[in-house]
Amino acid sequence: MIRKSTNLFGNMEGVQISRAFELNVSAPLRIMNIIATLFKDKPIRIANISSGAATKAYQGWSVYCSSKAALKMASEVMGKEMESAKRDVKVISYSPGPIDTPMQVEIRKKRAEDFPDVARFISLHSEGGLISAEA
Repeated sequence: MIRKSTNLFGNMEGVQISRAFELNVSAPLRIMNIIATLFKDKPIRIANISSGAATKAYQGWSVYCSSKAALKMASEVMGKEMESAKRDVKVISYSPGPIDTPMQVEIRKKRAEDFPDVARFISLHSEGGLISAEA
């Protein structure tokens, strides 16, 4: 899914954008809303998986960066709303750092013309800067 979102403006397809936002924004927000509705009188702890891309712009990664930023903001908004409602709800947006995942493998296969920051991700891998997904 994410590998298809690694494109520059002018080269993306609408379906790529929609799928990434469904996965990274719409689905988590629906789940958060259901949890808040079903467990009104219970303590709730929600941890959404974010990315450094939520706060740093990468050329060729506009869909991923913006969808992760949207989830980060939605997490913050839900936290504020629950606090205002005096509910025992804590929401975090956790960015674990660069994880060695299939997404990283796909990123490193990109051409610099399609993903100008590819060299950074190749270096992260070759220099041992990725965290094991099993850790």
